Amino acid sequence: MRASSISRVSLEVREQEVCTRPDHREPQFSAVNLLLLACLQGSCASQAGFGRASALPKGTIETFGAANVSLATMPTGAEYPVPLPYADILVGASYGLTERVAVGGRLWGLGIEGLSHFGVALDSKLELTPPEPGRRWHAAVAGALGYHQLVVGGTPLHVGSLNVPVLFGRDFGAHHLAFGPRLTWHVNAGQGQSTIETTTYGASVGFGWRVARRLELFPEAIVGWSPVGFNGQVESPEHQGASFLHLALGARVVWPPVDR
Repeated sequence: MRASSISRVSLEVREQEVCTRPDHREPQFSAVNLLLLACLQGSCASQAGFGRASALPKGTIETFGAANVSLATMPTGAEYPVPLPYADILVGASYGLTERVAVGGRLWGLGIEGLSHFGVALDSKLELTPPEPGRRWHAAVAGALGYHQLVVGGTPLHVGSLNVPVLFGRDFGAHHLAFGPRLTWHVNAGQGQSTIETTTYGASVGFGWRVARRLELFPEAIVGWSPVGFNGQVESPEHQGASFLHLALGARVVWPPVDR
């Protein structure tokens, strides 16, 4: 099922019935909206942690962690959109396979009453610019294959994702500014619902602040938008599109120490 067909998804239990008259201007918010938005928001965590727009030197190991908060909104037909806050902890590691290729993985998750989740991803990064001494501008493309499970009110939701960020960066001495667009494809599945395919278009900006030879702080912000539809059978631009803002404060440790 494509993203444009997400409005026809049915779940076994719904808190409220959604009005299906095409001329209805104020559809009600329902459990299906919450679960579908949770599916979108659950994929936000897999967006963070790609770091600089350059690969690690060959044989170098980098470990990292981040505290993440995010906010997703969706159109409900009401005067104000309904936001859904989210948070998680992320840890990961990467290894410089060659001078221009790095591979690694990430784990993330959080558990609170009524909503728990965890995820895992396998990552790769290819630096497109030659790793020449003194180079200030960099470009890289990354790829991540991920799995994420959310449990909302006892109902498990499964999200598979393919994330492809394109990163551009500039060195400021030992520090680094990274930014660029990204494209993410999700496959969502859960009990009582059809399989849903969605695409998210986004962009990110982050800054690597080198505080020691081995340690770097890396705050980043990521925005995204997906053309999903909500509210039952109502087909209208007013009921389509969901967006998120994701903020992460991370720290990265490199071994052995390198002067980048």
